[in-house]
Amino acid sequence: MTPGTLIRAVNSSTSARRIDKRWDSGLLCTDAKSTKTVEPDHCLRAWITAIAASMVLRELQVNQPLSTRFLDRAMLQCFVALATRSIRLDLLKPLIQETEFTAIQLAEDGSLVINNARFKTRVRRSKTTYLRIYLENGDVVTAEAKHPDGRRTPASAARALTDKIACMQVIGREEATSAEKARYHFLRFSLTNSRTLPSFVKIIWFPGKNKRVHHNRRAKPSSLKASHLPEGLNSSQREVATAMLSLSPRDSLVIAHGAASRDRKDDDYCAVASTWVDHGLSGWIVAQSNVGVKNIAETLFKKNVKFKLIVSKEFLFEWHEELYSAIEDVVIRTDNIPERVQDVATLFGGITLVLCTLSSLSNPKLDECGLLDLIPMRSLVVDEASQIDVFEFMHLFYKFSDVLMKVCFFGDPKQLPPYGAEEAGLETIFDVKHLNKMSYFLNTQCKKWRQIIVSQFL
Repeated sequence: MTPGTLIRAVNSSTSARRIDKRWDSGLLCTDAKSTKTVEPDHCLRAWITAIAASMVLRELQVNQPLSTRFLDRAMLQCFVALATRSIRLDLLKPLIQETEFTAIQLAEDGSLVINNARFKTRVRRSKTTYLRIYLENGDVVTAEAKHPDGRRTPASAARALTDKIACMQVIGREEATSAEKARYHFLRFSLTNSRTLPSFVKIIWFPGKNKRVHHNRRAKPSSLKASHLPEGLNSSQREVATAMLSLSPRDSLVIAHGAASRDRKDDDYCAVASTWVDHGLSGWIVAQSNVGVKNIAETLFKKNVKFKLIVSKEFLFEWHEELYSAIEDVVIRTDNIPERVQDVATLFGGITLVLCTLSSLSNPKLDECGLLDLIPMRSLVVDEASQIDVFEFMHLFYKFSDVLMKVCFFGDPKQLPPYGAEEAGLETIFDVKHLNKMSYFLNTQCKKWRQIIVSQFL
């Protein structure tokens, strides 16, 4: 959370963008070509901190204050690590980002429309950033971006542009994502309310508190057995698949290590996925990247497994439609999900299997429309787990503690670590030492081992 966001949380009349601009003013060089390293204005930051502290003190008089009295030492240390990582990751976000555009349309009223060239460097609306436009005559003009629509981002300039645009930068750190906001609210709630630790939180972070993993009695039990597994699996694959089908509490968490290449034919892929769906067992499959989820979806689609794939409009519209051309019949854009649960049920048409990115699970719209009640997360399969900080799952384990029965992680620990791993001290599920003894190691040359084993579970 940036200083501006913090102050705005207790005083909605303030501008988070203006406060953050002052906070980072010493770091923001006005020369677009400069690579000079500068120091922050510590005196200015101290003054802003003092003002923010006085505002927070007034807010604490009418709101529930944070308290750690009900937390034991282990839990407190865990929450400290979570907060520290979040802060370090936020500080790793660049203060200045170069934009790439193919054209800019200018209007007489000073407004402009930016045609973004790349998805990664697209200009987006944010409460914590603004645009700095450099003109060919040396003039510099600031602008505020509006909601983008595909490749086009409208923006309003502070004053008229007197010459052609030479280049453009986004100034300020990006606004928190839905997942980052969810983790913040989870941490804040955990420091103001005492509550029972979910089973998967105990297994991963507090093994000493984990006496037994209990299944939710309301959840529909599976009748799938290892006999449903197809021929052709080697011993390590069959061992993982059997654990994923097991109803034993000791197998509630499954962690599988293996190679990550994907170039083998998928003739036997998803052999049991249709059986799992036929039993009406609801579940979600997630990955860190949209491309990772799309790869799983393509294999499911080829085997005629019934599922839906949720993709954000921001990623799909005018940017990546071609990636989903072969499976467009199962793709649902987030902006097309209805608000009424009855309409959601009609749209999903009895589907019990949903695919999306991990961050999509924190999208508030999935809660507001009732989708997570309609298709409860009784089983969660995580692909690309070696690219995800394990703390990203904690708030989800709390959120779905009433229904979640099985969690399965797949990944290759030998891949490059996730962004910020060294600087922020991140760790993946494969780095949790006490879980090594319960992990599975796939001894196989199969190039799509993850999809094949996931299909056996489904």
